Amino acid sequence: MLKNGFILPIGTTYYYSVKAENGAGQLSTATNSNGQCVVSPTDGHKVDGHVRDDKGRVVVGVTVTLLTDDGVTTVGTTVTDSNGYYVFVNVTAGTYKVKPNKPGLTFVTITITITDSDIDNQDFTGTGGTQVSINIIGEITTPKPVVKPGEGKKAQIMYKVDLPASEKQSAGDSALVQVKITIHNRRGELVKTLVDEKMAVGSYQALWDGLNYEDQVASAGVYFVKLQAGDFRDMKKIVVVK
Repeated sequence: MLKNGFILPIGTTYYYSVKAENGAGQLSTATNSNGQCVVSPTDGHKVDGHVRDDKGRVVVGVTVTLLTDDGVTTVGTTVTDSNGYYVFVNVTAGTYKVKPNKPGLTFVTITITITDSDIDNQDFTGTGGTQVSINIIGEITTPKPVVKPGEGKKAQIMYKVDLPASEKQSAGDSALVQVKITIHNRRGELVKTLVDEKMAVGSYQALWDGLNYEDQVASAGVYFVKLQAGDFRDMKKIVVVK
């Protein structure tokens, strides 16, 4: 606990006094506390880490569950953030299982034992599932189709990858689809690749800031964003304004 440049030791009892100041800068007499101010230690420990795929890329939206050692009771659940980071706090000493889960990826559940310190950088790597490339159901929309690089305004691209019910049933949660999101000019020339990876079925978002492969601002005009997901193809228009 920090106060006026010094640190109050944890686990110590303090008494305090209070003075009031009016608009003229005059102070009242001190009033002493009848109670006590106790600085208590934080209960428990921290468990944290990152989740990546087998190519070393962070994975967002992974549900990470902390279980009792027998794997029956859930102690806590969290979801990885935009950096693939997860954290549990105030975990008491003991033995636990940590189990990540995300459709399309396979993880190994690990056992941890907490004694008197935190467990940092307990990372996980997910391996790919079954790739599906036919009968893909896709959708792409551009809720914000205008790019203004000079103002930092980006195009918002929403896309969805799905499978027919029969394909979902046979492939299960391990189904992966090769997804590619690319930007092209009116001559059909490739300007930028935004996404090129295997993905689980679901809804996603991509942003384009108007920069090409050389990180140079693209010329003003009409561009096309293309979605390729297995055998599915679709395209929408985007406009760059300077």
